[in-house]
Amino acid sequence: MQLLEYLLPSDVKRKKELELYIEENRDKKIPNKEKTATYHFQIRIPDMEQDLECWGITEEQYIHNFLNKDSLLRYCVQPYEFVGIFDDNKRYYAPMFEAHKEFIDALDEIEFYQEAISEMYQYFKKKIKNIDYRNLYEKEDGVYLGYRTAPSPPDDEWYEPRMLGILNEGHMIMTRKEYHTQLKKIKNNLKKKK
Repeated sequence: MQLLEYLLPSDVKRKKELELYIEENRDKKIPNKEKTATYHFQIRIPDMEQDLECWGITEEQYIHNFLNKDSLLRYCVQPYEFVGIFDDNKRYYAPMFEAHKEFIDALDEIEFYQEAISEMYQYFKKKIKNIDYRNLYEKEDGVYLGYRTAPSPPDDEWYEPRMLGILNEGHMIMTRKEYHTQLKKIKNNLKKKK
């Protein structure tokens, strides 16, 4: 048994490939100069000073880390400039451009898979009340709702770090065919909304 990934095997493989592509190219993004965005960002001075001391980094490194947050992954941030101190904040200005199409498309595709995962989980929650996703497992013949014992050591063959313990029993709540059919239906409905 393995923990359920809420995607078809081909989707799991594709999602991992996309995540690897994003990770390898997050610092090599090409700005799309036709799609601009302007970003003013502020950092509270006490917070920044405390973090600089705690992490042992420069202000420049701190701002670089700030601008490389996942929430700004879609954008290429051009060199920033200091605007001034307002109240207890340092304000900076950075011209931004959306990243090149291939990078944005990869992010959109990952987002699509994440939506499919969420919808599939909601489907399970409607089917079985108060379900915990960590209790759902997949076998060759279907999806099982498992029951776990107390935590077990990592050398146990059924040990999974996200589990509270080992799976000692369970019952099938859906055949593999039913699961794949429902997931395909969810993916098709999501595509129609795009």
